[in-house]
Amino acid sequence: MGDADGGSSVGRRCVLAGLALAAGATVLRPAASHAASTVRVGFRPVAPLVEESGGGVTGLEVDIITTALAHGGFQVQPYLGPHARLAAAVERGDIDGLAPLVGSIPGVLPTEPYLRYRNVALSLAARGLTIRTPADLRGLRVIVFQRAEQALGADIIATIRDTPGYREEAKQDQMLFALLSGRCDVVIGDRRILQHQIERARAQVHSREPVVEHDLFPVRDYPAGFRTPALVDAFNAGLAAMRADGRYDTLLAHHPVG
Repeated sequence: MGDADGGSSVGRRCVLAGLALAAGATVLRPAASHAASTVRVGFRPVAPLVEESGGGVTGLEVDIITTALAHGGFQVQPYLGPHARLAAAVERGDIDGLAPLVGSIPGVLPTEPYLRYRNVALSLAARGLTIRTPADLRGLRVIVFQRAEQALGADIIATIRDTPGYREEAKQDQMLFALLSGRCDVVIGDRRILQHQIERARAQVHSREPVVEHDLFPVRDYPAGFRTPALVDAFNAGLAAMRADGRYDTLLAHHPVG
């Protein structure tokens, strides 16, 4: 559930001065020096929507956000981190916005939707699991992405949360490692992300085990979120311009996974 130049120090420095991080926690990382017209936007590093490449940050989600805000004269400074940490950072005002906005965050205003997410469940074909509704997940070891309740709905998560083996995982590649190595029964995530990352996971665990995709959840269009109405308006105007002149469709075609 989707990204501005990075600078050579991406991934090697802590971004937020004075930010107290627990040992081993994923840190927020800067992509460029701050400037008056720069907008600090938080992204989750989930390929192919957001990924570090050649010293920068790229991907479909970054490209959409960057292009929309550039229309209003803004330059995006990406910050990378798990969604829960980004949500806390934008609420504190350490960053100006984040994408996507999952659920609601105090003081953060939603934009118009900019990207469609299609969450699915994956299981190993060899297991022969029959999963037609979320209720069929009861009793299975399920791994979902962070803040899944806001994305999938409280009722769905309540159905499976008390199941032994349920957990939320910030790093979605770890979900697929667990699935292919038999440490869980089902993983849930955006189809685009899972399709892209499963090949990387196969190489890591040396498995060609086929998987089955279970289409259990409705597709959802997600907004970004910013702390000021001016940034929301600027983003919405840029997004509308992109849709009108074809740049939005060009970006989707350039990132065809999913």
